[in-house]
Amino acid sequence: MGIAAGAGADRKVYAITPAGVGELDAWLASPQPAGGRPSELFTRVVLALVSGRPAELVLDAHRRAYLDRMRELTAARRTGDVIDRLVGDYETAHLEADLQWIELASARLGDIAAGVRAAVGRPDERADGGRPDERVEGGGQEEQVGGGGPGEPDGAGAGR
Repeated sequence: MGIAAGAGADRKVYAITPAGVGELDAWLASPQPAGGRPSELFTRVVLALVSGRPAELVLDAHRRAYLDRMRELTAARRTGDVIDRLVGDYETAHLEADLQWIELASARLGDIAAGVRAAVGRPDERADGGRPDERVEGGGQEEQVGGGGPGEPDGAGAGR
């Protein structure tokens, strides 16, 4: 550690110790573990299904947001330096992987919804939260039909 004089106020200058160099080398040489935990998007999709809400809306909103961000990153490539482009490439690769997962989840949503409903003890509900024998109408918009689960009056269980 030392003091460096400059045009402004004097500043403390720090140097890495030999032990710190060893720690840095070890950290740089060890790969970051692959994320074994589900992303927040995965959690939102499952919670939408468990709570009887349309998971399609969650997936669609994220798809739009990720595509918008990719357009921003593509535009920024024209003005950024090599580091900015590398950071943008990293983020774009992750967005592409997330978009691929969104497409897979969308294609499998019926099966996923059935699995989630079975896991929470509601195998006889549709993916939109209704009963299989109910018809939902309303000018293209989904409407909630009925109330909570079997034996619950309308509105019971709201806020679950």
